[in-house]
Amino acid sequence: MSRKKEEEHINLLKGNLKSMIRARYPYIWIQTQEESRIMNIIEEIAGDLNRKCYIYDDVQMWQYITAWTAGDLDYDEPELPTCFSAKNIYEALKNDVISCIESEERFLLIFPDFHFSIEDTSRDIPQKLIRTIKWLNPKIRNSAISLIFISNSNIIPPEITDIMHIEVVRPPEAKEIKVVLDDIVNDFSSEDLKIASKIKDQMISSALGLTLNQAKRLFSLSIATSHDNPSKMVDVIVKGKKGIISSTGSLEFFAPNEVPTYLAGLEGLKSWLKLRKDAFTQEAEKFRLPKPKGVFLMGIPGTGKSLTAKFIAGTWKMPLLRFDIGSVYGSLVGQTEASMRQALHIVEAIAPAILWIDEIEKAISTGPDLDSGVSKRVLGTLLTWMQETTAPVFVVATANDTSSLPPELMRKGRFDELFFLKLPNEEEREAIFEVHIKNVGRDPNNFNIDLLVKKANGFTGAEIEQVIKEGLYRAFSDKKRELNDKDLIISIEKTKPLSETKADMIKDLTAMVDRQEVRSASERPKRTKPIKRVGIELEK
Repeated sequence: MSRKKEEEHINLLKGNLKSMIRARYPYIWIQTQEESRIMNIIEEIAGDLNRKCYIYDDVQMWQYITAWTAGDLDYDEPELPTCFSAKNIYEALKNDVISCIESEERFLLIFPDFHFSIEDTSRDIPQKLIRTIKWLNPKIRNSAISLIFISNSNIIPPEITDIMHIEVVRPPEAKEIKVVLDDIVNDFSSEDLKIASKIKDQMISSALGLTLNQAKRLFSLSIATSHDNPSKMVDVIVKGKKGIISSTGSLEFFAPNEVPTYLAGLEGLKSWLKLRKDAFTQEAEKFRLPKPKGVFLMGIPGTGKSLTAKFIAGTWKMPLLRFDIGSVYGSLVGQTEASMRQALHIVEAIAPAILWIDEIEKAISTGPDLDSGVSKRVLGTLLTWMQETTAPVFVVATANDTSSLPPELMRKGRFDELFFLKLPNEEEREAIFEVHIKNVGRDPNNFNIDLLVKKANGFTGAEIEQVIKEGLYRAFSDKKRELNDKDLIISIEKTKPLSETKADMIKDLTAMVDRQEVRSASERPKRTKPIKRVGIELEK
């Protein structure tokens, strides 16, 4: 991203909030996990617009915003305006807001963690607050006051969604994270700390997708534990980031050095991917090369779909994010869609990246509407994001069974290409046997690979891997002798491959290749007719 675009993106939230306050929006709901970051932004806006800004919570009651953002116990807070006297959230809204309106002053009133008050079903407070908010709406619109609710929750009572503007805060950009890193490095300056510019850039890049507080903690940890070896600081940040992102429940993070860079077989798919390997570079952008959207991989379990997603990240040297769409489903209205948007915002912040949606049919499918249309809205959110996002994200979606997937997901143009990963042929099975035999510390030359390949006709890559593992158990249990061909052949003969149990599914997918609806991942496209040179004579 260019510096100009980056600065525009950083200032977008501040600009939006300014415009809404100037337009006299009565209620603004800001969804974020970064309360401190938003408070600082609101404080800047209040100064720019000459607004008095106060915060209400049930601990400090009313407080001047600078007393909150300064974090200084000795801060000499100015005397509160006479319109503030509330001792609870209901009084703050019903009485103090009216008093502020009558004072004709220009106020920004902030209510953090407001979701706790409207979700408390043990009392009648939520009903009173909702009724008060609706009652205040026309009165606030005719005043110079805006109420800002800050919450990490995306659940707003449907009774007030029509009058509440919702602003979802994206993770911080590189410029904001750089400020945090510079501050921390300055704090360690007394220890003669020197970090090369290249390492700093890598630390900032590794922290993308985190909140400022999360980045601050990982920067401090990396410097404290690796100050004598700055090159290891990035590893500390990546490890910490992996844990933080995985804790969201919907995303799993893999660094480029954690995924394989070798994939046996699938030459057609690998050839297609090779053409697009450098499509996210600055050189490609200067060349006006369109960024690839993604690829859809289908096939029975064990044919290498998941491994291919990891292979793409490894060979393209981009982080991989595994997105479990099923985990974003929530029980409350709007919760699922909001959680999905939040996950996609994290993906965009980490970009350039590979987004891997594994077994997409389990989360998005057609059929009886048993979830009040949530699946359709989730699909709509995903498709809209894929269509509109400008972030350098390459989507890899995998599916075992495509029969239940909606046609709008499968159509050409949604993904750059659709591939069928069929059962490996003889050449591919040979490569798969060699790879997995090497992985268990054995030399493939000591085995009759040709015989094993023939015996394992119809086996998937995963089934071949399991054959070798089963053979190892057999050899180890037999006086811990060395693995041999007989062990593997016995394992093959005792295995009933999916090619037998899923024969109908394979037949249907193969028919899609024959109809040229999808491409075979194993075969390179063949030119059937020579290209004729055609000349066009222009009229003079």
